[in-house]
Amino acid sequence: KDPNFNFIFQGGYAKSEKSQNTVYKFNASVGHADLNAINIDRRGKSMIQLRTNANFTKTGKGNLLGRIDIGEIMLENKGGRYEIGDIILTSNSTDNKYTARLNSRFANGSYTGSASIADFVKDIKNVTIEREIPALTGKYAEKYSGNTYDLEFVCHNVQNVLAFAAPGLYIENGTALNANIDEKGNLKAELSSGRLAFKRNYMKGFMLSIDNEDNSLNGMASCGEISAASIVMNDNLLQLHANDNHIGAGFSFDNHGDSETRGEFIVSGDVSRDDDSRIFDIRIMPSSLHYNSQEWNIQPSDIRIHDGSVSIDSFGAISGEQTISLHGRASEDPGDELSLYLERFDLSLINALLPKDFGIKGAATGVASLTSPVSDREILVDMLCDSSYVANVPLGVFRMGMTWNDNAERFDFKAKNDLGGKENVDVSGYYSPKAKYLSTQAAFDGFDIGYA
Repeated sequence: KDPNFNFIFQGGYAKSEKSQNTVYKFNASVGHADLNAINIDRRGKSMIQLRTNANFTKTGKGNLLGRIDIGEIMLENKGGRYEIGDIILTSNSTDNKYTARLNSRFANGSYTGSASIADFVKDIKNVTIEREIPALTGKYAEKYSGNTYDLEFVCHNVQNVLAFAAPGLYIENGTALNANIDEKGNLKAELSSGRLAFKRNYMKGFMLSIDNEDNSLNGMASCGEISAASIVMNDNLLQLHANDNHIGAGFSFDNHGDSETRGEFIVSGDVSRDDDSRIFDIRIMPSSLHYNSQEWNIQPSDIRIHDGSVSIDSFGAISGEQTISLHGRASEDPGDELSLYLERFDLSLINALLPKDFGIKGAATGVASLTSPVSDREILVDMLCDSSYVANVPLGVFRMGMTWNDNAERFDFKAKNDLGGKENVDVSGYYSPKAKYLSTQAAFDGFDIGYA
């Protein structure tokens, strides 16, 4: 008897050699299952208990017809213990009409179609990716089957399930998905939610619609408010278009406030194949971003992703004296290098990405380079920060360098400052990614406690 898995099963199955259908009838009870101990869930503490009654048929094509009741579900992880309630799954087929239902406290769903759910998934791929972007999979669309489908799914209070399955994720009650395909293969799908969130990041008033009208795949997502890394964007709109292995996308937002914050970002691209690998050729179109009344002009550039390598031709943005640019190639070929260049970059912008304002100021100039092969993780940094501040206390000129120590398989770093001709901060150390170990030494001379 395994102390990590307490399980009782009663029932059996019978298979028809003629139809290849298999009938299952059973009752089962899982009094205790430690999913971590039996190597199913490696995230840490993970317990489950439930009971189930099942009476269904698995057809020769793999479809499930019948009813499955799962009850008294209890989930537990390091965050707590969660009662899920009962789940009822039913599936039936009569006269080429397939129906399926999910009933539970946390969600309800229904499916109706002239073919099975497995065929629904195949037909969705056929009228979307395989029709408009076949280079993604290497498979081209076939003539449409003529099947019709309707799918509805609504979330209720799903937080107990998410607290166990995906801690930090939030899906608001009433979040709904609807999708249908008619006999001509015309697809319409919508996803709506009042709020979606992961930890501190969230989207409010989210709406996504997808269709394949006008011989193309089209998508539009709108969102009243997005908060990511403490940056808030309002009136967000994302538009997508795909046709004949060509893809276009445009994103815009506008905060409509006294402090002008708005922007747009436009890209286009093509997908192709070379032997068994995909090639993505992406073109960044001229775009702009206004943040706190500061205008950034995004320069046109080209990006290619192919066979594990990324090539970037001068992707960058300019705002007055400030410049950010990314240029080069990252791959497994020795000699390639991808470099990020900064010219008088305003460090105060970093404060918006942090949990609270640390009073960081200054102008950064320098380069950070990723050398190839990328699997060696060799990063070189040479950065000079002029008129720098931390916690609104002057740090002067601050210089930082970092190199990869191949023999020790670690990053060695060093940083020091110059404040009015005096060096009062000198930091050195190393970080080992393999051991996940950080070693730091610091020397202070006349150090201002305000930095802390």
